[in-house]
Amino acid sequence: MGGSKEEGQSSLECIQANQIFPKKSPILEEENMQVPFPELHGEFTEYVGRAEDAIIAMSNYRLHIKFKESIINVPLQLIESVECRDMFQLHLTCKDCKVVRYVRHPSSESAETWFTLFFFFFFFFLTSTKNINIPVVRCCGGGY
Repeated sequence: MGGSKEEGQSSLECIQANQIFPKKSPILEEENMQVPFPELHGEFTEYVGRAEDAIIAMSNYRLHIKFKESIINVPLQLIESVECRDMFQLHLTCKDCKVVRYVRHPSSESAETWFTLFFFFFFFFLTSTKNINIPVVRCCGGGY
């Protein structure tokens, strides 16, 4: 009962939530790129890249596509499926029946990078959700 003050400070109760999950630095396709939106509390941007006429960013909350005259924000939990078509387009189907059919990449490597990012976010969401037994199948190189 006569615990010291130091003993109480080393418990988990003294650790703040933002110390448990420190903010990561985003992966930038080009050095001069910046995150194109203000992040929410608890949000961190994973990747920022460029398409022909847009800047594309993906955070732990959303996919953000910024064109010259418009912006598309899609929450990640709203995404039902992701397809890589012709290695130059991502085809997103949302749970509310909306479809995002554009992301033209200058190289197939860039399209593969975006597909892989979506795959891992979706996979970890599925595996962390209880009572969902969905087989996860990943198509690789040329098997689309």
